[in-house]
Amino acid sequence: MNRTFQIVRPFKDLTVLENVLVGLIQGRGRLTRKGGSDELRNQAMELLQLVGLLRAPLALARNLSHGELKKLELARALSTFPDVLLVDEVFSGLSAQETQELSDALVRVKTSRNLTLLMVEHKVSRVVQLANRMLVLDHGKLLSQGTPQEILSDQKVLEAYLGKG
Repeated sequence: MNRTFQIVRPFKDLTVLENVLVGLIQGRGRLTRKGGSDELRNQAMELLQLVGLLRAPLALARNLSHGELKKLELARALSTFPDVLLVDEVFSGLSAQETQELSDALVRVKTSRNLTLLMVEHKVSRVVQLANRMLVLDHGKLLSQGTPQEILSDQKVLEAYLGKG
């Protein structure tokens, strides 16, 4: 299990590639010059491609846009090969284009890694596209649960979030 954070905090003085390598090395021991380093670099590059950040592996993290930082955060979380990934407000602060790119990356991740995503997110339109099942909380209490279609037609959910009438 791993998670991403709403506020992204990469290793700013490391490259994009090095940021992902940190997670890969964590679970696999030291990076050595013999054998393992090429394999780890290839795995890191595959993760960067998966999240749509392959264009800048040698860029310093400090020079990335907010959308690119969110992709880097996702790649870093995936570098530990979790079965469950918790994502907290992954779309916050992103433009419409960045949101679409990150949403596409999450679909690729979910499909290719057979991964369970647990999302805390306010952009319901994106959650509906990604979720098989949704739980809705209202003031910390479970209000409803079901498929996205069931949630979107649940009168309790509509009243809690849109008001009555």
